[in-house]
Amino acid sequence: MSTHRDTITEDIKIICKFPGCEKEFRQQWIMKDHMATHDNIYKLYCNFPGCDKKYNTRSNLEVHMRKHAGVKPFECELCQKKFISKWNMSKHQKISKCSKKASEIPLKKADKKEVKLVKRIKTNNVIVEEEI
Repeated sequence: MSTHRDTITEDIKIICKFPGCEKEFRQQWIMKDHMATHDNIYKLYCNFPGCDKKYNTRSNLEVHMRKHAGVKPFECELCQKKFISKWNMSKHQKISKCSKKASEIPLKKADKKEVKLVKRIKTNNVIVEEEI
């Protein structure tokens, strides 16, 4: 029986066909989300006062909202530095003094503060916000 990991290989490359963009992706759904940025299709907006950031995926908005809330739920076990995303922590572990032992350390997730997410929908020139 094959596992999910067996179905995703490093060899698969889906290249963005948008003029001037040559980003590569390993999964079609990631490419679909990426294409929405070229089409300026953003469904999710940051509701923090004075912030006009917008996103096309909930996970990207959640990571962004952690910046405003000061939440850093991912901690490097070697140096105890905290990060807003697993990706940021992984990047730190690859390029810092922690890189040598990072593969031996289990991921630790700290407590999260609750962050309110809002989806703004524009209908008939009226913006309606609904909690998501």
